[in-house]
Amino acid sequence: MQAENAASYVIPFIQNAFPIQPGMRVLEIGCAEGGVLKAFVDKGCIGIGVELDEPRLVLAREFLQE
Repeated sequence: MQAENAASYVIPFIQNAFPIQPGMRVLEIGCAEGGVLKAFVDKGCIGIGVELDEPRLVLAREFLQE
């Protein structure tokens, strides 16, 4: 759900100010389960997420492997 919302709202919002191009690097601090980061990865970006909560980090790794 988070990835779908990010693809529908976050990505278009950012693209209005800054074009998102494949190969760009994206750093998300507080990435939780990685939903927003996945929306960037799906656009061809290289994503790096930082999360301090270990259970959420495990979920993010699993989610982004799909």
